[in-house]
Amino acid sequence: MKKVLLFTVVMLLLISTVVMAHSPQKLELNFNMETHILNVEFTHNVGGENTNHYIDKITIMVNGNEVITQIPGQQLKNIEIFSYYMPGLSNGDEVEVMAYCSFSGDRSVKKIIGE
Repeated sequence: MKKVLLFTVVMLLLISTVVMAHSPQKLELNFNMETHILNVEFTHNVGGENTNHYIDKITIMVNGNEVITQIPGQQLKNIEIFSYYMPGLSNGDEVEVMAYCSFSGDRSVKKIIGE
């Protein structure tokens, strides 16, 4: 009986975590050639005051090389914008940004600078 109860509790915890976990709904990039600022905007609905559910890592790759990894630590709103000064980017460079949910799930988007 105790094993069945323990199994049930563990399964409920796993299911509730999977239900709450999701990748960001939207991830957009915008690069300004004049200021060399890359803006990364994401939408990730975390459900109010939930301090355990947030985007916990943002990775930026340029031409296949990881150049920035940020660990935000918290998410204050469902829509957030991060800005990065990237003076080395030029036309034709491929930028990929990945955002990771603290529970599970991620989303990535690629952009060719100048297109």
